Amino acid sequence: MVLPSPRPAQPQPGARRPATTQAAVDLDLKKRRTDGNNFNPSVPAQKPLNRKRFLRFLKSHELKFGLAPVARDEATGEVTLVVCRFCQHFGREQRPDKQRRSTKNVKYFRNSFRTDQYQQHHELSHCETWKRYQASSDDEKMAFFPLPVGATLNTPVETVNPTQKLKVELAPGEVWALEPTREERKRCFDIAPAIVELVAVLAIGATEPTVENVIEKQSHHLMEHAHEQTSTAVKWTPPTGTFQSCHLIGTVIDPLYRVKVHSRSQIDCLGELAAAGLSFRQISSAMRSFRTHAGVLLRDVVSSKRSGNDIAGTAAEKLLQGAQNASPEYNEEQIAELVRLIIAANLSITSRLLRGCWAFSLVLRASMEHAPVRSYLEIRVKVYGEGAMHNIHLISIPAFENKCKAMMYSTLERVMNVVLPNWRQRLIGVATDGDAQMPARVLDIIARLQQEAATPVVYRSSSVCHQLDCIVTNFFSSLQGGCFLLVLKELSAYIRRQPELLARMTPAPACPRTTHCSVSSKEKWVALGKETNWIAAHRELIYQHLDVEKPPSAPDSSWWLFFAAVDWVATRANETFESLLRNHATIADQIAAVAELSTECATAFQALGPLNDSLLSTDPAGNKLFKSRKGRFALSKPSIVAFIKENDVSSIEIINSVEAPIVDLTAENLALCGVNMIESLLELSIALGDERSVSSSSRGSKTPKLTDFLPPTLPHELAQLSEREFTSLLQTYGPMVRSFLSEEEIDMMDQEFQGLRRGAVRESVLSAALGNCNAETPFEEAWALTENRFKLLECFAGGLASVFSCPPIGIRGSTSDLALCRSDMDTARVLLADFALEGSLHAQQFPALVDLSEKLGTHETSRNIGNVATAMKVG
Repeated sequence: MVLPSPRPAQPQPGARRPATTQAAVDLDLKKRRTDGNNFNPSVPAQKPLNRKRFLRFLKSHELKFGLAPVARDEATGEVTLVVCRFCQHFGREQRPDKQRRSTKNVKYFRNSFRTDQYQQHHELSHCETWKRYQASSDDEKMAFFPLPVGATLNTPVETVNPTQKLKVELAPGEVWALEPTREERKRCFDIAPAIVELVAVLAIGATEPTVENVIEKQSHHLMEHAHEQTSTAVKWTPPTGTFQSCHLIGTVIDPLYRVKVHSRSQIDCLGELAAAGLSFRQISSAMRSFRTHAGVLLRDVVSSKRSGNDIAGTAAEKLLQGAQNASPEYNEEQIAELVRLIIAANLSITSRLLRGCWAFSLVLRASMEHAPVRSYLEIRVKVYGEGAMHNIHLISIPAFENKCKAMMYSTLERVMNVVLPNWRQRLIGVATDGDAQMPARVLDIIARLQQEAATPVVYRSSSVCHQLDCIVTNFFSSLQGGCFLLVLKELSAYIRRQPELLARMTPAPACPRTTHCSVSSKEKWVALGKETNWIAAHRELIYQHLDVEKPPSAPDSSWWLFFAAVDWVATRANETFESLLRNHATIADQIAAVAELSTECATAFQALGPLNDSLLSTDPAGNKLFKSRKGRFALSKPSIVAFIKENDVSSIEIINSVEAPIVDLTAENLALCGVNMIESLLELSIALGDERSVSSSSRGSKTPKLTDFLPPTLPHELAQLSEREFTSLLQTYGPMVRSFLSEEEIDMMDQEFQGLRRGAVRESVLSAALGNCNAETPFEEAWALTENRFKLLECFAGGLASVFSCPPIGIRGSTSDLALCRSDMDTARVLLADFALEGSLHAQQFPALVDLSEKLGTHETSRNIGNVATAMKVG
């Protein structure tokens, strides 16, 4: 008979198990869990053991038990890890019944959040502190734990990345508790407090302030309370329900406001309405109306989508659920706050771009589209980022013609100090652009910018294409009392509707004067010239077709006389546009191009002038002279007739066959319009020269050197430099580059330059690609040929390339569609800016900037942001 083995003695309560025994138990438990996870198809599925242990974390437990979420699931957003705040801030208490010192480890709870486990831990490790905490009120509990650096009870700062203080690692699929999940990243925006304050100051007077102490920033308050200390704290309190959340979070660098909107579709829809120039009241009415009828409208969409495509129906159903769960009431205060967010988000992305490149340029653009009701001076930045050049709206100053230049400069300076504090050390170029000539006060601002810049060289450039376009357009639109362009449009449309005629002609160009947002400015400027050239090339065919068909839209004989003059002027204007739009066109080149066009027109039209010359004060033949507005030039009717005969043979027959009074009226109209065009072209070239001379004369001993020499920026241009030339280029910008790159990175850039030179000679593929480039090749297209092999060298070239012209970032809508109203600005404002105008201009570029921010990795973790910021050496 075999006796059963004696049962091992059980340890006394409280006695510690031997290490080997404990390890065996742990291994046994692990083995059981592993065995339990084995899947056997023949065995029915069983419920997991202790299912009640796996409970979701409740928000109310944070204050009740002194806990703080640390991590959550990236996909669902559920909290997966919390920390005991007593362990975090006070450490564990020494238990009187224990002789060994208490551990210093911080207690975490992961995936299973049971209240009995919280209480057991607190009673064993924080007995006295836990008793005091339980006896405290809710307000006392909120102030029980120490606040992070820079935080107050009114403005708490939550730490987004606790790795600096807590020794914990994230599990796969987890993110820090305050980091956005995949779904939230599309509707989450990180805004620096300085930008929040800047936008609040911008909106003073337009809406009720939602940032405390912002009234103290008004100039009249500063003068009346000069002896009082101004608060530097920024507390943002949006209207209730405007955002899903708005928290001040701590990062490796500085605190940021993290704002989550209820839905990306909501802010996109609101942005479209703001981009169209609607007022806050109009946007509020439209959004409320949509919210009222959204259920019915979207149900119709869901039903129609379901019938054709299940995927489209599912997407529409999600939109329906989102609209039904929308929280904002869309009152005017909430609309204004959402527009503030759009402006702040744009400025944040712009700041990110500026901090990510060693140099940038400013553009001052005069917009006269809405004059005299509203004109404004738009200030834009040109900067390199993510392999491309970007031209972004920054701020605008309404009615700049009569504003104080000191206040205008102060507005620009304050905005730049926020988006890039060390902007003076990175400003490398200043350009002018716009629909009108720059007044003297704006030129003084440009001169001051050049003086303030701490860079060794400041490049000055100007784009007169808008002004040239305005001059020639005024000439075209004034012919025949404004009827010429209408007849041209009808004729062009008629020709395109005649397939038999089109079959005998070359392909038609794009329709002239289109305002579609996808058409570039250059295409708009040269469209009319291409159209007239196309019609002139097939004039005989069109004559024959019109003579047979006799359509109502057929122009009369006198119209063709105007057409001959327009075709000649448009052809020369397009040639001038091509010269002005060259990448390496300096101000001197532009002055010469415009002056040459003015001289060519004056010579062809046989203009007399300037009339202050006594030899040219009268027509030698005694004909009547038609003087320009300022009396500088004059034209006669015989000179116009001679011009038409000389440059258009087909018009000779018309002049001979048409009655003399009709030819006389045609010549008179062309003389009146043409003489003003010639004078305007001359004034434009003189204004460019004055702008250049003012910039040069304003230089002092400490002002950066101005130069018309534009640096090499494309890879094939850099590959042609010698080592000495590249070293000289680096020495010129040495202080700027060294404030951005480390010495090791500069050495790496030099190695990349050597590699580019070798590759351009020895590598057949690279050599062939660079051989196809020229001075007019776009920056992004040229550097894409290098396949990201020379990133530091490309970044260096990108800073230099900001001095060249580049198209504005994509916008939604058009500035010509803005419904702007005249408004008087408070003279006590710190910023000479209009909140409604800024909201519209920023809303137009909001989608493009958000897409760009996703490419730049705006929503990286705070740890990565801190590493990037350290590498940038932001001053």
